[in-house]
Amino acid sequence: MSESGGLTVLVVDDEEIDLRAMERILKGARYQVHASADPIRALEILREQPADVILTDLVMPTMAGEAFVKRCKEIRAEAEVIVISGKGCIERAVEVMRLGAHDFLEKPIEKYQLLKSMANAAETRKLKLRVQELEKQIGNQAHSEEMLGASENFKRVKELAAQVAASDVPILIRGESGTGKEILADFIRRLSPRKEGPFVKMNCSAVPEHLLESELFGYEKGAFTGASSAKAGRLECAHKGTLFLDEVGEMSPVLQTKLLRVLENGEFERLGSTKTLKTEFRILAATHADLEQRILEKSFRQDLYYRLNGVEIFLPPLRDRRSDIPIFCSHFLERANKKNGKKIAGFDTEVMQRLENHLWPGNIRELQNAIERAVVTAKTSLIGLHDLPPSILRGFPDESSFKLPLGTSLKALEQRMIEETLRLTGGNKEKAAEILQISSRTLHRRVKENKDKLS
Repeated sequence: MSESGGLTVLVVDDEEIDLRAMERILKGARYQVHASADPIRALEILREQPADVILTDLVMPTMAGEAFVKRCKEIRAEAEVIVISGKGCIERAVEVMRLGAHDFLEKPIEKYQLLKSMANAAETRKLKLRVQELEKQIGNQAHSEEMLGASENFKRVKELAAQVAASDVPILIRGESGTGKEILADFIRRLSPRKEGPFVKMNCSAVPEHLLESELFGYEKGAFTGASSAKAGRLECAHKGTLFLDEVGEMSPVLQTKLLRVLENGEFERLGSTKTLKTEFRILAATHADLEQRILEKSFRQDLYYRLNGVEIFLPPLRDRRSDIPIFCSHFLERANKKNGKKIAGFDTEVMQRLENHLWPGNIRELQNAIERAVVTAKTSLIGLHDLPPSILRGFPDESSFKLPLGTSLKALEQRMIEETLRLTGGNKEKAAEILQISSRTLHRRVKENKDKLS
């Protein structure tokens, strides 16, 4: 592929020498170039010929640069604009940036500066085109806007989810925290015959243990202190619909036994009542925990595991679907702009490289937070390195590697691997075990052995 990627540039400058110099440089870099010394004629060209990037002087006798940029955006809103200014026009150039220009260059322009700015603008334009193309492919499937992604492993997830959605089989969604398990559950529900029924959700790790049972089964008036009136539980509310239990691995063994009975015969009692109620729903469950390990540890019932695991769907972590990161970046950028009343146009090329190379221990949720923070703090129309959270700047480029001197023992190497992986996962042992491809029990044992040696 050529340096330009086949993009078209419209160059506008009333100084003939500068115009031809820029035209020559850009054609040498294999850009398709249209050039004009007259901004009015340039607007006519823009109406007739699409342009990916517009390179324009700020000071021209027949039309002010600000007015020209505004007209260009009205004709080709998707085009990236680079403004050229003299030393006395920096403030005007900054103002034009606020109108939506991608970058500005100060005269006299060096060849490398021009090509670097063009490369950044071209990268931003290609990214937008790529996102538009992928969003067309994704379409409005089940109206779930967060089900974005075109990586091969995520395509397989969506295909399996769509395939099993039409049945009533229980589905167990596995994956790290922040990968979008609740969004996938909603995607399945919207494609199912129960889409018109209630969709009742409960995060088992977010509700205190002593309240979890009453939230799930409901209670009668006077069932416990503070129960001033009867309340239907989630099981009751999900009748004829779908019940989604997130982080089901955090449920106590006693409550697991009661849930298993409901799943087997649809019968339950509210707290404080002896009246048996009936309910009928489809169960979707999700967890980031190693349930197989918890079964061995006797903290999760094997029969409940098989009852929930009719079909298992594994959501890959963001680090395993890096080609989807630009899609999420564009989506979260647009949403953060609307939420915060900003008009950030895109990302500097270096920023996108860092985002694509970050390990994202917090997955999509961490990426969303990073983009919103960058939008809020950005002072120009492009998100720069200084707008990224410190955790991302600290972690790049050596966050996925470390050095050890020759002669290091295998035992010391293992200990360092565990320490570094725990650091990257913020101390989350289950996530670290998943990355290291060992069981949670093994990781806990190795950590304990290391601590015992130090004590």
